[in-house]
Amino acid sequence: MSLPYPGMNFSAFATLTDTQLDQIVANIEALAAGTGLNANVLNSGDIDWTAATGKVWWEELGRTTLAAPSTTMSLSFAAKKYLRLLIGVVTASSNSFTMRLNGDSATNYASFFSIPGGSSGGSVNQTTWDLNGVIGGGGLVALDIFNPSGSIKAGWSISATGTPSAAAAPTPLFNFNKWIASAQATSLVLTAGSNLSAGSEIIMLGHN
Repeated sequence: MSLPYPGMNFSAFATLTDTQLDQIVANIEALAAGTGLNANVLNSGDIDWTAATGKVWWEELGRTTLAAPSTTMSLSFAAKKYLRLLIGVVTASSNSFTMRLNGDSATNYASFFSIPGGSSGGSVNQTTWDLNGVIGGGGLVALDIFNPSGSIKAGWSISATGTPSAAAAPTPLFNFNKWIASAQATSLVLTAGSNLSAGSEIIMLGHN
């Protein structure tokens, strides 16, 4: 897609011809219809704009939305140095999540969790990336991962969870994780302790 009359150039205070006016109107109509935007300038996955650089930051790399209740969700995505995974749970019984990156089931994961005002603890030589977020009735988990090539992958997450009642305060929970692997993560399988309701989803954002 592009403007029907790109590169128009006029001198200041010049009198425009009828043809030039028609071309300006055609360009405006193309922008209004969305057909005047060059596909190389804006991508459908771009969700933010950095004015200082003129470039986007987070870009949506993919999402999976459950059409029926399930305990697992999987996703493949492009390799990016920075990743943000959003886990949105509509309704569910209490759940803790485990995740495997690139299908790696070896003992290459380690984790630490902390509940403010509550318990904390760590685990080493694990076969999964643990997200000890307890979702009671629904909630959100946001996970950031540093995903370079040739080095460990480190990340942290926060969970906003709780029972479906305003009479109880949300329960925050923090997780800190690492995955020992050289290759960048390009796929994941997320497993919950019990069924997640239809409409629950995972969204992966990325940036280099």
